[in-house]
Amino acid sequence: MGVLFCVRHGQASIFSDNYDQLSEKGQLQAELLGRYFQEKELAFDKVFFGPLQRQIHTKDLILQHALHDSSQVIEMPELHEHEGYTTMKRILPEIIEHDSGLKNLMNQPWDNPQDQIRHHMRVYEYFSHNWIKDTYADYIPDDLQSWSSFIETCSMALVKISNALSRGEKVLAVTSAGPVAAMAGSVLGLSSSKILEQSWIVYNSSVSEILMTQERKTLSVFNHLSHLSDPSLKTLV
Repeated sequence: MGVLFCVRHGQASIFSDNYDQLSEKGQLQAELLGRYFQEKELAFDKVFFGPLQRQIHTKDLILQHALHDSSQVIEMPELHEHEGYTTMKRILPEIIEHDSGLKNLMNQPWDNPQDQIRHHMRVYEYFSHNWIKDTYADYIPDDLQSWSSFIETCSMALVKISNALSRGEKVLAVTSAGPVAAMAGSVLGLSSSKILEQSWIVYNSSVSEILMTQERKTLSVFNHLSHLSDPSLKTLV
């Protein structure tokens, strides 16, 4: 039996000009996780990582400390995050005039940065629940990936990793909240809506573990944060 360690990237730079980069806190989260793996003497036989900059940077900071086979560090496009947020930004100006619930949420005031984040997440959650049900299908350009296609892609990633995993090996996959939840949800047989909701509670730099054989996959750990003793480092966005 092998073990897949799924890691969400460190905190990204929300509300900045470039979200797809680690914040200072996100860099610290990733470095602390690498040191944690080192202290636990975990040696990774293979490392897979997604193509986003926040995923790549997280991988680099972890591998500065964690033991690994440097010849087996492999980019896997299937570990890319879903395009729900990108889709929302693209079509929001159009759909807001046709969705009174979304319009009411958007018009709610906020007073400080924490309120802004909560407001932002309420809007995103509302949008996402409708997006995965194809409520906005008529407004979405063809170049954006659908939720159902994303789930299929994550299932493919899990199969590819399983096929690459030899008996007794430990594999690290550095990705985002969506793929972590989708792979865990696939193992548990969760519905699409439950997978989406699980993705919202995956902490930055958290570790989830899947025990794997060719015949069976078992989720043994989800959203683990033992490397973060400081509560202020436990972030969702």
